[in-house]
Amino acid sequence: MMLHAIVGMGNGQLMTRTTTCACNDCFLDGFNRNTTCAWNHAHIEEKAVEVVDTSSTTEHTGQEITDEIADECEQQASARSVCSSDIEDCAFVIARYDGNNYIGQVVEICPDGTYNINFMTDSGKRKGCFRWPAKEDKILRDLTDIVAVIEEPQTTTKAGRVYSVPEYVLKKYMGNILPAYTKC
Repeated sequence: MMLHAIVGMGNGQLMTRTTTCACNDCFLDGFNRNTTCAWNHAHIEEKAVEVVDTSSTTEHTGQEITDEIADECEQQASARSVCSSDIEDCAFVIARYDGNNYIGQVVEICPDGTYNINFMTDSGKRKGCFRWPAKEDKILRDLTDIVAVIEEPQTTTKAGRVYSVPEYVLKKYMGNILPAYTKC
């Protein structure tokens, strides 16, 4: 499930959307339950009884959990193939083109099963940072060319023109830029 906007309504009640809504109807004097915008209703029923600290050892082996083990688990979880149901309009993806992986955003899912992707480019100043090119770089790609669905890149400058992705994404999918990688 992908969530972008969440409004708590109290007593375990939530209203959610997959996109941001900034219309006057939704948030005039607080949240308007009778808005015409498409909000989904969710109810949280289970409550935590006890918080257990499992950060230092595993119950089964007693092995100390390190960042390496956590990274390995994260990589194994994301190692499966991408399914068409994983990809939505506006999703950010890593896609293969001309033998290299690139970061892009799905702008259209075509009826023939191809994906129109607008690709970002290297920022030019520091490896590992990206920007949108002046002229859109849209290319049709097959599902087999989509390597992973990733979280939305975060802006790293006040102007909001340079973006970064988590370091594990760079390490796992963007090996072609890593030798010169410096943190944004």
